[in-house]
Amino acid sequence: MVLTDLDSLKKLVRENGYLYTKDVTNAGIRREQLKKYLDEGILIRESRGIYSFADSMNDEFVLLQSRCKKGIFSYGTALYFHGLSDRFFADDFHDSTKNL
Repeated sequence: MVLTDLDSLKKLVRENGYLYTKDVTNAGIRREQLKKYLDEGILIRESRGIYSFADSMNDEFVLLQSRCKKGIFSYGTALYFHGLSDRFFADDFHDSTKNL
């Protein structure tokens, strides 16, 4: 069985549902393939170096955390992530490098 570049890309998707450019290049797949699948609408560029497949639903908090490495989920959001609340509060993310 011969794998296509698309099959190879799907195998590189991390547990969090996202595909990272560094994983693609480390696997020996050319970046031009990413561009091709972007142009075809198969991939979506979520952030610099981070992609997802158009038909997938991924956790946006992974992207938020990747953009702000020192960010902290607090209050209701933290309770939600720890299974201590059934309510979700999207504004409870703080950049720990800035004053609250």
